[in-house]
Amino acid sequence: MMTALLSPTWVTMPDLIFREVMLMVGIGNLECLHRCRQVCTDWNEKIITIIWDNSRNTRIITSSIEKTWAANLEVFPRRFPSSNEEKFHFANLEVFPWTFPSNEEISHFKWLETRGIIIRLLVSLRERIKNILRKPIPFNSFLVIPCAASLAYHGLLGSVDFISLSDMDLTSVPTKHLNSLVSSVTGTVHIACVRGCDLISVFESIKSQKLLIFKQRIGREETQALMRAMESSVEFVILGSDVVLNIRALSEYSGQGKCRQLQAGGRYYGKKAVKYRKELKSWARSRDWEMNINEFTMLVITAVQT
Repeated sequence: MMTALLSPTWVTMPDLIFREVMLMVGIGNLECLHRCRQVCTDWNEKIITIIWDNSRNTRIITSSIEKTWAANLEVFPRRFPSSNEEKFHFANLEVFPWTFPSNEEISHFKWLETRGIIIRLLVSLRERIKNILRKPIPFNSFLVIPCAASLAYHGLLGSVDFISLSDMDLTSVPTKHLNSLVSSVTGTVHIACVRGCDLISVFESIKSQKLLIFKQRIGREETQALMRAMESSVEFVILGSDVVLNIRALSEYSGQGKCRQLQAGGRYYGKKAVKYRKELKSWARSRDWEMNINEFTMLVITAVQT
């Protein structure tokens, strides 16, 4: 295949024919056009000059991209499934999993942006994803997380108010992408029953004001990473009664860091009694923090205002 591509007929192709061929390739698939640039130095230079440095040809390809994704990104549904519905059809989903750009496509969008070529679709895509992430519904997060993480990694997402990583396998999401997404959250990060990811790096990447953790088993090193997040960035932490962690590692929190309130257990966030009640109370007394039980039977530990 490579031999055929590099044959004299292809290498010496007239610029006019080369331009038309590459335009068709770019309109069909940006990844294929990118691979054509990798065939040889001559092709790379010609594609950049004839396609990307030419405003007309650039406009033809970017317009095609925008039309394709505008058709793929479906309109938000007016209704979500109610709790008593036995079946929920995909027709009611906000978007379908195959309607989001892949990481390869997003990386190409980023490359175009560095050349001053703006894909207007990115604005609507970014807002669509942020709107989905604001809704704490598991299937929304599951469908959008890979694309959102890729956008965040390439610096195309911006800040996010809320994200829910709930009951999902994140193996397919590169660690750097996931960390970029988590670090973009300014409001609340919700973690529950996730697998296939490095929780240490996730906790170390968190910069949000609130962190909610449920149905999660957290080892000693992960708990230490959580404690460091409490020292440096997270102001409010909720630990559901079904969370298992290393209480000794958590007790290393100085009480002088960013975190000023810790809530644990309670019937609203879990059926079991507050875990580590004795240890948490002992820690609170040693740091002169206030303690009380709220209306959800959660143990609330708060730093005393000075």
